[in-house]
Amino acid sequence: MPRQVSDASRGENTRKAVVAYREMRGLGRGEQIDEKLWRALVENDQQPALTNYTITEKDVAGPFIDKVPDDYREKASLKRLSYTSVLAEKFHMSEKLLRQFNPNARFEEVGPEIVVTNVQREELPRKVSRVEVDAVRQRVIAYDKSDAVVAVYPATVGSAERPSPSGELKVTGVSENPTYHYDPSLNLRGVDVQEPLDLPPGPNNPVGLVWIALSAKGYGIHGTPDPGTVSKRTSQAAFGSPIGTPWSLPGT
Repeated sequence: MPRQVSDASRGENTRKAVVAYREMRGLGRGEQIDEKLWRALVENDQQPALTNYTITEKDVAGPFIDKVPDDYREKASLKRLSYTSVLAEKFHMSEKLLRQFNPNARFEEVGPEIVVTNVQREELPRKVSRVEVDAVRQRVIAYDKSDAVVAVYPATVGSAERPSPSGELKVTGVSENPTYHYDPSLNLRGVDVQEPLDLPPGPNNPVGLVWIALSAKGYGIHGTPDPGTVSKRTSQAAFGSPIGTPWSLPGT
């Protein structure tokens, strides 16, 4: 199933996940959760949806920041745009859902056992040979060499100002923990900053933890500081670029 933030509600990305899973398993089109879908889920994955997890030293070690500032100048003043906590992100959960499952837990301590979504998995079952970015359905599909679907991910693809290119592109490089360069001439909506800024790396960087550069000048596939909005909003990376790349990098 496509990865997304779990909040225990049947929202837009959950419906997209159902559609994608039905397509992958040959269950027909649509968003319906019927007997055929449940049977396919049970046959392909019999593990429970929830599991117990013991908080470790690594989970609480950080580094963390108390709050992600809204102002880009404040973001630029930090050494790293770190997580505010790691457990929700680790288990692809919203902070709210994590606390609903564990109302009395002390997440900052080593040792407590908590209830989390059971999303820890092995690597993809097959090697990916190509990736398709679907701007209409707002998703990224990975295929193997036989053109069978390996994985489907919700995605925010392009924007009205900078629509994504069409055609066949190649991956030209992968940058982990990129520094983000804000260019004020591109007029990022909601950012009242007139000077160029370098925003430090980290998961709350505007392009997240990974930038995948593409052969079309100015385009790439990247992460996000707010996974709950994936496929629901315009990519902010359309207005800046990771340091070390030779061009301005709008998001796709």
